[in-house]
Amino acid sequence: MEVSASYDDEGRTVDYQIDICRQKAGIAPDEPVKLYRFEVKRYK
Repeated sequence: MEVSASYDDEGRTVDYQIDICRQKAGIAPDEPVKLYRFEVKRYK
């Protein structure tokens, strides 16, 4: 899986965020995953 080195609003990389998700879900680092991209529109 190749991920860009972009950052979120709090300065975390995409790789870091995916690592955290894997840990919370109990998914091994070498286990294949399928990622989906979505966009959130916020209105005030």
